[in-house]
Amino acid sequence: MFRRKVCVALMAARVSPMVGMLAMKVRAYPPDRRKRDIDNIQKPLLDALEKGRAFYNDCQIKHLTTVMKTSVKGGKTIVTIRKISDRTSSISKSSY
Repeated sequence: MFRRKVCVALMAARVSPMVGMLAMKVRAYPPDRRKRDIDNIQKPLLDALEKGRAFYNDCQIKHLTTVMKTSVKGGKTIVTIRKISDRTSSISKSSY
């Protein structure tokens, strides 16, 4: 159901697949205040965006930021994808 909704939204927006290395920011607004693991948002979303042809393969995503926001009725997810020139262009130079 989720994948289908993503695919329909991408088709309606006439999105063309992005090429090259990409950075993606996800802002997730859950539909209620139940506890959720942030990593459970990423995989289904990446798979749905690939299936909906936002990009050719999720291996193109070299930088991924996911932020869990406060809940909103019905829930929503805002995704921003941009092309990057190399793997470090959007990542801090400090080591972790």
